Amino acid sequence: KRLAGRTGARVYHLHAGGSHGGHIIASKRAMSSMEVILGEPSRLERLAIDIHDHYVSACAGDPDRIQKAMVVCSNRKIAYALL
Repeated sequence: KRLAGRTGARVYHLHAGGSHGGHIIASKRAMSSMEVILGEPSRLERLAIDIHDHYVSACAGDPDRIQKAMVVCSNRKIAYALL
């Protein structure tokens, strides 16, 4: 639903259930910290190995079935690093 004439901060405020500026800033800081943790290179390497091993295991367990996989990341930078 489009809210004409509203600023981005006001729209965020409406969608955030009445959060005030302090909550919004704290939320943005927490998300920044989470992206640092999620994007840590050794963590991504271990994650890639786990994804690969799980997919190979699933394919080997049922070789007659066509297997698919989809990986969702928190942002494009992390997705690209995961490749």
